[in-house]
Amino acid sequence: MKITTHILFILFGLALSVPSAAQIGATSSQPTAQDKAQTSQAKAQEEAREDAQKSQKKAQKSQQKAQKKAQKKAQKAQKKAQKEQKKAQKQWKQQHPSAH
Repeated sequence: MKITTHILFILFGLALSVPSAAQIGATSSQPTAQDKAQTSQAKAQEEAREDAQKSQKKAQKSQQKAQKKAQKKAQKAQKKAQKEQKKAQKQWKQQHPSAH
C-alpha cells in the first residue's frame, strides 16, 4: 500500500501543477494591462513626435516664405529708390545745366 499511496501523491502533485502551468502559459501569451498601456503610451509618443516634426516643418516653410516675401519687398523698395534717385538727378541736371 505504500507504493500505491506514493504513486497517488505523485499523480496528485502532477495534477495540481498542470493547471497552474497552463494558467501561466495563458497569461504570458495575452497582453497585460501594463503591456497595453505601454504600447498605447509608445504610440502616443510617436504621434506626438510626428506632430511636432510636422509643426516644425510647417513653421520652417512659413519662415522661409516670409523671408522670401521680405527679400522681394526690399528689392522692390531698392529699385524704387534707385529710380527716384535717377529721376532726382535728371531734374537737378535740368535745373542746373551749367553745373556739369
